[in-house]
Amino acid sequence: MMLKIYIFILSIFYLIHYSQSVLSPGVILDPINNFTLKWDIINNDTIVFQVEVNVKTWIGIGWHPSNRESDGPMINSDYAVGMFDNVTGLLKVVDMVSGAKAPGKPVPDSSVNATNDFMTFSGYQQDNYTFMVFARKLITNDTVGDRDIYLDSPLDLIWAYGTSNNFGYHKTNAGRVKVSLWNTNPLANQKETQALVMVVSSDSKNYKTWHGALMMISFGVLMPLAIFVARYLKEYSWWFPLHIFLQTGAFICIIVSFALIIVQKTRLDLSIAHNIIGFIVILNLFIAMALGVCSHFMWNRDRKKTPIFPDIVHHYHGRFVFLLSVAAMITGILKYSPSPLSNPFVVCYSMIIGLYLAVFLFIEVYKKFISSTPK
Repeated sequence: MMLKIYIFILSIFYLIHYSQSVLSPGVILDPINNFTLKWDIINNDTIVFQVEVNVKTWIGIGWHPSNRESDGPMINSDYAVGMFDNVTGLLKVVDMVSGAKAPGKPVPDSSVNATNDFMTFSGYQQDNYTFMVFARKLITNDTVGDRDIYLDSPLDLIWAYGTSNNFGYHKTNAGRVKVSLWNTNPLANQKETQALVMVVSSDSKNYKTWHGALMMISFGVLMPLAIFVARYLKEYSWWFPLHIFLQTGAFICIIVSFALIIVQKTRLDLSIAHNIIGFIVILNLFIAMALGVCSHFMWNRDRKKTPIFPDIVHHYHGRFVFLLSVAAMITGILKYSPSPLSNPFVVCYSMIIGLYLAVFLFIEVYKKFISSTPK
């Protein structure tokens, strides 16, 4: 009961003194919209979190178990997600959890036979502003849905918010920080508290965008052009150097893109369709390069017809790798973009593939039915 009164008084205090707080000075996790986290420890067994942001939206924070820095930002995490009703304005804070495998989508504790362990919560919204405060025990008895919080080690914390009250994908409005909670004085020096925060990663600074961009360049531009050159420009003496140049560029971009994800994830989860297809593409890419090298060194100027190996095999295997790359791009877009049709990668990639298909059909029809027609 006393804790509920404390939360209630804290909320009233905020209504009266908009920019002040009775909690610790806290940390600003996102300076763009002033996403600020503050906390207080009560009786060494309960923590009160306060979150505010200059956006009228759902807000959430989460944390990982100790010594699990290698997990992805949303893997094996405990969450507190605050959502406001668009009609009544009432706040609901949901105790959520994510599993040990990607993509780490949070689900309510109740859906995995766990319990809602928030002791009390409160919050309100104004135009372009959201405030939430809630409390829970540092250590609960929920071994399925909760990740215990220990004061003797930094908290591996994640945070996110949306653009409206409709709970959904946060896009770049998210991050991951490591925060020490042992400073329990709510009026501690601002600089002292901020010095305790060690940024370990951030969704807004990860490698996913670079991964997608490099793959777009490889599979959307360089590889199709290399295939085009090999099929339609062999009458020119420079076709082969250009083909090698384009394929080598695509190979470098793909390897760098793959390495970026490995560095970020620390391990490859082969339980996800996109990762499986991408890994198969990488393996077949090495095979395609090897077949191309064999074709070059085994080429015979006096041959009567094109040999099945390695030339014809290389020809069709290259088309197979390209089709695999399309599947990898599609599954990647669906994995990382809840609204694919609004994603610029989807628009660009669809236009590029559509253009290539149109050009291919035009040239094939022209060669078969027009250029071969007697004049």
